[in-house]
Amino acid sequence: MEIQIHCDSDNLAARYAEIKINSASDNLLSIIVKNGEIIDFDDDGTYLAQFEDEPTFARVKRNRVLSKI
Repeated sequence: MEIQIHCDSDNLAARYAEIKINSASDNLLSIIVKNGEIIDFDDDGTYLAQFEDEPTFARVKRNRVLSKI
């Protein structure tokens, strides 16, 4: 497990961190933390600014993909 606090997101209104976890299938997942609260999870390399306006951005993206299956 790894925790990253992003100074490159200092220009955003909120304070962000990512908790990176290797899944059982050896995929790296990012748990997104906004202002000290877990708000969502996404694949590694997610762009944190996406969560400024929509805290559930990754969930909406996952649901959109799954609805097409």
